[in-house]
Amino acid sequence: MPATGVLVPDGDGTLLELTPVTASIHFDEVDNTIALADDTDLLSGTGNTTSTDFLDFADMPGDFDVAVDVTGAMRTAISGIVDDTVTMLFDIFNSGEDTSIESLASLAGNHSLTNTTGSAQANTDNAAAWNSYKMRLQVLRSNSGMPDAIQADFSEVEIVLNYDATAAAVWGWFIQLPDVVRRTRRAVLEGGLLAVPLLPPVPAPDFAWNQEPQVMRAAPPVLEGGEVAGLTTAVPVVDLQFGLVAPKRGGKAY
Repeated sequence: MPATGVLVPDGDGTLLELTPVTASIHFDEVDNTIALADDTDLLSGTGNTTSTDFLDFADMPGDFDVAVDVTGAMRTAISGIVDDTVTMLFDIFNSGEDTSIESLASLAGNHSLTNTTGSAQANTDNAAAWNSYKMRLQVLRSNSGMPDAIQADFSEVEIVLNYDATAAAVWGWFIQLPDVVRRTRRAVLEGGLLAVPLLPPVPAPDFAWNQEPQVMRAAPPVLEGGEVAGLTTAVPVVDLQFGLVAPKRGGKAY
């Protein structure tokens, strides 16, 4: 299923050439998202040559399967350019900080604080790859004669990452008859359906079948009001992780 995450910096990389204006650590100046920008916190490049920062960001969430596409946005300003060429760049790089993965956004020339959003870039990398990537913020300079005295600032940067999320599911044991047990995958679906058994029958654990099954609800609730095909007698569903979840009567979950 599709999902979206917004990533902001949460740590400093190895190469740190920009200057934090209000903080002692670099990422803290640009970690508020574009919508919540704090323009008093800045990463600045004022030198006569290209200046670069690499910043870390949080690991992917637990439901992350593969990426679909990625879009980068930055809030920047440049002043003082006369005849030099100065460009603000925002990219994704590998963990070694030496290979570009995606070019996200760029803006050249004098400009007051401006939000720049790049175009969506197709990306199908997995969570392990994304967990290793870094953001690169760069003030790229090409001087014409004597370098201009410029002020180039990053206020905020962010990545919007669309990805495929794994379906919410729980592995458990479905006891269908007193003498057999089948392992199934129970997916929590809108229809509340119980998936078909995945493995052949194996001997059942020792249960007191002559006793009325007890309801011991455990999160997440399973099959609320949903039908379980093929069941005509009361049988319990036992989950290895959550314990005894619920009995089933007459093909109904209750």
